[in-house]
Amino acid sequence: MDTLLETLWDIARLYRPTDPPTSRVAAEGMVESGKLGRHEWCVMNILKHFNGSTCGEIASYSMELDYEATHKRMKGLELKNLIVRGAIRKCTVRGTRMTTWYIKDGIAPRTGQEV
Repeated sequence: MDTLLETLWDIARLYRPTDPPTSRVAAEGMVESGKLGRHEWCVMNILKHFNGSTCGEIASYSMELDYEATHKRMKGLELKNLIVRGAIRKCTVRGTRMTTWYIKDGIAPRTGQEV
């Protein structure tokens, strides 16, 4: 994908058309500052070492991301076909049932289908 198109796509998926104009400004700032890219890189790097983690677990392994920031990055990474949802299980950090996430390069544990 062209870099300009990637940038516009990243900005567009960070806010809803019904959000106030300040949401678009914030989205542009996330992309243009490189913060979005750093957050996505951080999640991917953690999943390389702890594949099958929940958002709570990923955040606990990160020095930069908290749970909320981690949770917000998952849908974008999924839309970019970089990660896939796994089974739902009890998170070892938050104690609630959460989706597990896997780098998309093999078999999806939830479905058993090749991804």
